[in-house]
Amino acid sequence: MNIEEMLSITGKREPSFRIMVEFLKTIKRPIIVETGCARVDNNFEGDGMSTLIFDAFVEENGGNFYSVDISNDSVAFAESKVTSVQTQIYCEDSVGFLNKFSAILSIDLLYLDSYDLDPENPHPSSLHHIHELLAVSKCLKKGTMIVVDDNLNDEIGKGKYIAEYFSKIGVPMIYSGYQQIWKL
Repeated sequence: MNIEEMLSITGKREPSFRIMVEFLKTIKRPIIVETGCARVDNNFEGDGMSTLIFDAFVEENGGNFYSVDISNDSVAFAESKVTSVQTQIYCEDSVGFLNKFSAILSIDLLYLDSYDLDPENPHPSSLHHIHELLAVSKCLKKGTMIVVDDNLNDEIGKGKYIAEYFSKIGVPMIYSGYQQIWKL
């Protein structure tokens, strides 16, 4: 399945995935970093399958894609589905990984989707995602696109604390739907 076919079946994430892909096309050899990888076969509408979309992008357009997940099962599944030699998937805690990673490369697209959101108790997931952002902040640059998945509304979503932080420091949100997007 090519990128266009994948995008067309991502449901509520389609508009934001299209923004990401168009952005990535403007960068020669982009560096893409994702937290939380694909874990269920053909779950484009449910989970989004960003791992497969980013893998297909670097396969077709060049660049490098790094994904991290704490679950051995999710990592094994994702590794069985990716095809690009430019894709690397790691099994470890995302905050520690991002802190180590930030000394290595400058990121063009940061996609945060690791800690599952519980709508009845969104705080742990929201807190985890701001920790991820802070851990990797050393390798974010002007022009980096940051995307957080699973935004239910202004009060419930993985990106709630990131949205508050970016608002306080003047980083504009460029898209708000099921996913939120900012550009530094």
